[in-house]
Amino acid sequence: MKSLTLTNNPLFTIPELSLPDLVHLDLNNARLKSEIIPKSYFNSTKLQSINFDRNKFKQLPDKLIEFSQMKSLSFRHNRISIIDEFSPFAHWLTANRTDLEFYLENNPFDCCRSRWFVHYLHDSKNLVKDSANLTCALPKRYAGRRLIDLHTELMDCSNELFYPLNKLILFLLCLSGMMIFIVLVVVTTLYRRLNIPVQRRRRREYRSLQIDDDRLF
Repeated sequence: MKSLTLTNNPLFTIPELSLPDLVHLDLNNARLKSEIIPKSYFNSTKLQSINFDRNKFKQLPDKLIEFSQMKSLSFRHNRISIIDEFSPFAHWLTANRTDLEFYLENNPFDCCRSRWFVHYLHDSKNLVKDSANLTCALPKRYAGRRLIDLHTELMDCSNELFYPLNKLILFLLCLSGMMIFIVLVVVTTLYRRLNIPVQRRRRREYRSLQIDDDRLF
């Protein structure tokens, strides 16, 4: 079998298959969320094309690096927001994969966190064949803008601190600060409560000594 089509099937995960002669695999609209690709696919040394359109991938699967013979990959209409210098895409560039065709239209790109990718797309020989159709979803100031129209040296990403991930970090830091403050208040209160009886006892002892001293005279 050279071509396998599993479109419009609710697979949710990529099925385990061993097809050494497979050339093209179509997984369009299979509701895929998993980023794990079964090892059996690596045995398909002739596999050159995979269609992952209309699935739920949030990033490019790292395992794709192992498909050294790949010629075409399509991830249109997914949920990919970030492509940076640590992605499989960067690995393919380092490996000088100039023969690879890539399709990424209709993904919600975070352009500030994908500045490396934005800069790469200005190369006239970039591997993304639909690069003219890629647009930003975040941040709001760039929403709807084409990636190829942006210049990384002119981009204003000063509000990057307030991105969803960083909001979580900021929340955790604030929560930690509040917990530390509460602990300090509790410790201080307990210390004062334990220390007050000691001070009172010392005062009583001091007064007793004064009375005894007066009797001596």
